[in-house]
Amino acid sequence: MKLPVIDVGSMCVDCGKDTAMGSGLFVNRMPSDKIWSVNEQFEVEVDGYLCRDCQLLDCGTCKTAVLDYELINNSVVCTNCLEK
Repeated sequence: MKLPVIDVGSMCVDCGKDTAMGSGLFVNRMPSDKIWSVNEQFEVEVDGYLCRDCQLLDCGTCKTAVLDYELINNSVVCTNCLEK
C-alpha cells in the first residue's frame, strides 16, 4: 500500500525546526523524507529537510557528535580521529 505523502516544506522531518532561509539552518540543511506514524494504524511519508543537528552522528572513536566523518569498517570516524 502506498503511503500518503505530505510536503512539510522547509521543516526538518526529524525535529520540526524551520530550515528556511533566514532561520540560521538553511546552509547545512539537506533534503530528506521520513515515515511518521500518526497512530498505530496510520503512517504518512513526509518530504522536507534534515537540519544540521539531526544530521550529526557520534564518532565511534571519540564519541563526539560530528557532521564531517567517514565510514570505516561500518563505523563512523570523525576527521579529527582520522588525522591521528
